[in-house]
Amino acid sequence: MGFWIVGQMKDGTFVKYKQPNSFPNVGKPHVYRIEANGDTLKLTGSVEYWPEGATYGYQRKFAVDYQANLFWDESADWFGEERIV
Repeated sequence: MGFWIVGQMKDGTFVKYKQPNSFPNVGKPHVYRIEANGDTLKLTGSVEYWPEGATYGYQRKFAVDYQANLFWDESADWFGEERIV
C-alpha cells in the first residue's frame, strides 16, 4: 500500500525523502508500479472501485488516479515531483 524512499545525505545522516502519506489520499490510493526512467522514477497509483452490479471481489476494478515523475533536484538537494495524472 505504500513505500518509503530513504537516502543518505552528504553529512552521512539518513533521511526520509518520501513516505506513504506523501501521496494523494483519494479513496484508497495504491502505488502499484515504480519504473526507472533514466534519472527519474515514474510512480503509478490506482484507486479501487466496484462497478455497478459487482458483488464478488474478482469483479472489482482499479483506475489509475496518480502518476508522477520523481527526480533529484540538485538546486534543492531534495526530490522534486512532477505530477502527470
